[in-house]
Amino acid sequence: LLPDGVTVVLGRGPETLVTDKKCSRTQVELLANYAYRSVRVTQRGINPTSVEEIHLHCGDSTTLQEGETLCLVNGLYPYCIRFEQDDNSTKKNPLEFFCSKQIQQKTEEDGMGHTVKRLKVSCPSEEEDDDDSFITEKLRQLQETAAQAHSSQKPLSKLAPQPCDSWEDQGKLLVFTKKGLVSSTKVAGFDLDGTLITTQSGKVFPISPDDWR
Repeated sequence: LLPDGVTVVLGRGPETLVTDKKCSRTQVELLANYAYRSVRVTQRGINPTSVEEIHLHCGDSTTLQEGETLCLVNGLYPYCIRFEQDDNSTKKNPLEFFCSKQIQQKTEEDGMGHTVKRLKVSCPSEEEDDDDSFITEKLRQLQETAAQAHSSQKPLSKLAPQPCDSWEDQGKLLVFTKKGLVSSTKVAGFDLDGTLITTQSGKVFPISPDDWR
């Protein structure tokens, strides 16, 4: 536990597990104030210490508020201040008092991942019900459309296939009919440049069976 009103020195050493030679063994002095839930940070090392966006130099001091981040040296080795609610809790050393922000972030990310998984697992029945309702409605609409199209079609008389190959002169048009061809009311046409077969809506593809010109 970081004592109230007592200066504690942190830096390179076994308490912080920092081995970077750029971090002094007496990099910072910390002075906790329980009443204001803050810590006074004073840099003693040569290389800069930072608190949030504030970069300190040797001899500089600033206040570290609860939830803010302290980087021991050169923006590295981040720690986040945390005050215990229970005054009767067991004492902790400075390393335990300053929880690594990286560990804290990982814990939060893991928690978010578990939350998302629980949400996905808890709602499969609702999603399936929505999908079933959507499919049922679409199927009903398709059945109605097919029934209307079938009722509007006139019965076609069965025609005999063409008995032999033949040519027919229709003025400027010469038509060849292949033997075995069966007459039909439907024609397969191809308009590569889009000048003959067009839609009334002006779109490339028709929006309905009645959209063709």
